Amino acid sequence: MTEHDRIRRDRALACNRDDLASLGDALRGLQSTDDPSLVPLYDELMTRYNELSTAKKIIHAPVGSTSTRAQHLVWCKKRALEYCDMGETSQAWASMVSDMRKDPATENHPALELGTILLLGGLNSTPMEMRKFIEGFN
Repeated sequence: MTEHDRIRRDRALACNRDDLASLGDALRGLQSTDDPSLVPLYDELMTRYNELSTAKKIIHAPVGSTSTRAQHLVWCKKRALEYCDMGETSQAWASMVSDMRKDPATENHPALELGTILLLGGLNSTPMEMRKFIEGFN
């Protein structure tokens, strides 16, 4: 096993198996190796990732159920960040835009256009980058 593969294996073994982002990082590291001895570890982590992502509940609130702009913004962020936790960056952004457009107080937020431009330009393409951008909404 190469030194790089040992590092990937050790990172995968140390990942938080209850965190989708941590599992996703470990899986991406293992995907870049050709060492067949790491296949069982990859399979184990992929199974756990699928279990968590299937069990993850996405909260849906009825439109109009939030009483203030601030509450609606918190709800939008929470839903979008759940997709970030699952490693689904594009879905996180789609959720954020869709939910923000559901309330007149947030439907024309200037960061919605900026976020789309950044995503199309190749930025905010990782869950961590997207999380930071979404958390910056106010």
